Amino acid sequence: MLRRIFALNYIDAFIAGIVSIAVPVMMLEYGIDLASIGLIFAIAPVVKLLVRLSSASLADRVGERIFYTLNAASNLAQAVCYAFPTALGFAAGKLFDGARESFIFAVNRTSILAFAPHKKHSGTAQLISERLIANAGGSLAVFLILMVSGFDALLVLIAILSIVMLLLARKIPNTHTGNKEKIALSDLAMRGKARSFYETLGAMVLGGSFYSVMFYLALPIFFKLNGFSLQEIGLMYAIYYLIFGVLMKIIIKHDLKAEKAAAVGVVVFIVALSGISFGGKALMPYFFILMTLADSCCAFLWEKILYLEAKHSKKVSTDIALLHMPAAIIGILAAASFGFVTAQWGFSAVFLIAAFTLAAYALWCVRLCGRNINALSHNA
Repeated sequence: MLRRIFALNYIDAFIAGIVSIAVPVMMLEYGIDLASIGLIFAIAPVVKLLVRLSSASLADRVGERIFYTLNAASNLAQAVCYAFPTALGFAAGKLFDGARESFIFAVNRTSILAFAPHKKHSGTAQLISERLIANAGGSLAVFLILMVSGFDALLVLIAILSIVMLLLARKIPNTHTGNKEKIALSDLAMRGKARSFYETLGAMVLGGSFYSVMFYLALPIFFKLNGFSLQEIGLMYAIYYLIFGVLMKIIIKHDLKAEKAAAVGVVVFIVALSGISFGGKALMPYFFILMTLADSCCAFLWEKILYLEAKHSKKVSTDIALLHMPAAIIGILAAASFGFVTAQWGFSAVFLIAAFTLAAYALWCVRLCGRNINALSHNA
């Protein structure tokens, strides 16, 4: 069953690899201004904020199958919306993009913890590394398909893959505990949690909110405005995701110490993003690829602190979703203000804010992991 779960995640990540690269650049090519692009991009995290928490809470009661199905349907719907390349069509597509991410991330870590409890944090980290490799495939598809065809061919591919996902999702078993109580508002409240919960939440705000705007919105548009074609951007992201995924596998295998992961993340993110900002077009791809080293270390820390907080939870899906909510809220505000910030201070402001918040996140993770280092070493 793990193979089916991983297959659904592969396909979803492959589609996300296409959409995350092609859609921001296509909006630019269809004449949508930067301020509007930022507002449209913010729709996805708004939907994610509204849908993910309710989905996770419901999944703890009814199981995961319905959410893998809804994920597949949302992927199909966004392809249909992008077939109408207007501001409204892109906005509707981002609405379904946010929904599809909410549905699958509400349950995918829960599925891994249920079917492979012996793997602990390395199981969810492996899932993320496999998704990154699938992201690379999606980015490479942008490069290859646009060499011989157009944007519509990418949308047809997304639609076909979504139908395959619908068929696969029918066989996913439910792993809920049989709790048939009605969903209460208290399930969705953050009050009364342990101190470690709020500290993990704070780390995730630093690690996720500005990163998503930088990586999925600012960088593709920045590369486009600096003369890179959509095909070149797709190839760059394909190489990035592939190296990212491989590095994650190596880090998982060696269970890198938090202090080492954080040190690499801090130094390399600052160097790479500064280089992208000020190094000139010829050096941009090299600094971009260098960033994979920092990204893989920080992503591993993300899965580690999530596992440490969720391992004792009675409602795993709900608590994981709650931990992501504040980062999503800050991410919405960051995306909505993206166009105005770049107009006033340029793209470098976005990159440097992301670099320093990621550095603070990495150092915060060292503190969180340090409390549990003995337990992690014993369980490794």
